[in-house]
Amino acid sequence: MAEALYQFTDQERALYEKTPLPLLVMQVIDGEHHALLASDEYCKMVGSDRESMLEYLNHHSFGRVYPADVVRLATFSASAVKYPQCHLTYRLSIKGEYHSPLKADQD
Repeated sequence: MAEALYQFTDQERALYEKTPLPLLVMQVIDGEHHALLASDEYCKMVGSDRESMLEYLNHHSFGRVYPADVVRLATFSASAVKYPQCHLTYRLSIKGEYHSPLKADQD
């Protein structure tokens, strides 16, 4: 891996994990996704504990992503290295139904 994973300080991690928003922070290195942080609200939204969710995201594909959003994710992944910061919202299947954290992003 040419680039190192971003490291949060303990204070930063605690603040982000306690945010009242479903937040997932990922880093793309050499075309691979690495889940770095998941907020408590994100874990509640997907119905999983933090450790299991990060393990799943780091070792499995985006098979639960809404089909129309898979292309957006692939395009985003290919171009993400060009941007120092970027945000992407996509729908995730939870118990067979697709959910998005922001109502305005739903089609």
